[in-house]
Amino acid sequence: MLATVPEADIARLGVNAISVGQVSIAPVQIGQLVLTNFDFRTAVGVVHLREFRVTITINIRVDWHIHIPLPIVPDIDEGGTISTINASFTIDFGDITIPGLQNLSIHIDSFTAANIAAASNPLTNLQLGSVVAEQIRARNLVLPAQGFTIAGLTIGSLQAAGISVPAAGVDQITIGRVHGEVMPMGDITITNFALPNTAVSDIVSQGDDVSATEVSQVLTADAGILRLTFTVTPTVRTQIDRLEIANATASTTIGSIELHNIVAPYEFLNLTLSQIGIDTISIPSFAIS
Repeated sequence: MLATVPEADIARLGVNAISVGQVSIAPVQIGQLVLTNFDFRTAVGVVHLREFRVTITINIRVDWHIHIPLPIVPDIDEGGTISTINASFTIDFGDITIPGLQNLSIHIDSFTAANIAAASNPLTNLQLGSVVAEQIRARNLVLPAQGFTIAGLTIGSLQAAGISVPAAGVDQITIGRVHGEVMPMGDITITNFALPNTAVSDIVSQGDDVSATEVSQVLTADAGILRLTFTVTPTVRTQIDRLEIANATASTTIGSIELHNIVAPYEFLNLTLSQIGIDTISIPSFAIS
């Protein structure tokens, strides 16, 4: 025997408690992210430069040119390079301590980023409060799926209409999985967002070796017959065995964070509904065959 309910309306469904074993959120798509009044500040207590030394090298090239005009024979016109001189010296400053560096501040009035993808870890063991659902409808309900029999009673067919059940109750419903393609969350605005001051552990770098070459300077001495050209090219090399930064702190404040057009697919696992109260069930018609 099969009990067929073409349509059932539940006016109101009350759930006193919901227990969710796990909520899995697929990659979140954010249409637009807007940051306003972004301020980043950092302060450094002490900076140590270990074995700081500077090497200055000067390269001098001397070019000469002789021009002697002669009335009968061809003029004498000769030239070349006398020599190239390299002179260098090193200044050793040893260990240098720089106390109280000026604070570094960065301010951005507004920053906008589009089409951002973010990932979220699953949420587990959620305990939600009471929930009320209204305007619930079920269609083409067959109870039970395999039919049922009652010994000693035979009914050829039975039709009924306009049946109303005033109330019903179910102790618990457990659902293994509830999922949806998208969960539109609209727009979210977070104002006065501030991160507390963070102390950064001491920073130690490896040795630094930086060289810089200045643009060559050209000096000319012209005595008519003899012309000398001096090309001077200075090079500076800075070497530090180790850079140490101590007592560094950092802080960040943001005026507001705006998230627009947020879409997040979702999935509920091990959903449990407890102490369900149904106020009214309306069945327009059903048939038993």
